[in-house]
Amino acid sequence: MIKWSQKELNKYPDIILTDCDITGLEAEKDKVIIEFLNDSFFLKDCSSGEYFRTNKACVIIHGCNKDSIEIFSVKWKKRDSGKCYDITPQKFYNKLKSQKWKCVVLEEYYCTGAGMFVVWIKTKKESFRCYISLRFSNIEYLWDEINYAAPL
Repeated sequence: MIKWSQKELNKYPDIILTDCDITGLEAEKDKVIIEFLNDSFFLKDCSSGEYFRTNKACVIIHGCNKDSIEIFSVKWKKRDSGKCYDITPQKFYNKLKSQKWKCVVLEEYYCTGAGMFVVWIKTKKESFRCYISLRFSNIEYLWDEINYAAPL
């Protein structure tokens, strides 16, 4: 794993993942590691109160394993009828690793010990929304530089 110069723990809403491209995902025994190479997370600048993108960054979700993750998608046939599909964490990881899916975080919600991410998945054939709910103990944000030329 890369060594990072900056690190924060549980900093939402001072750090937000909305509009971030997930470029890597790895599940280990008791943590999930999410990598962002291009469009990384937004960090609030204390002096101005504005949000700026970080360059390459990483998020480690501690106390989370594949048994504490639920992923599902809703695919709409018509405006008023859709179907809900479960996606296994392993299938989700494999599709991202093989780059068959591109994934962008749309929204994030947190409560004590849990969270939900709404993501947009793009494939060669279609695009659809996924909902990822997970239980965890802490979220660690890691980065090197803030890109002050890329405000929110």
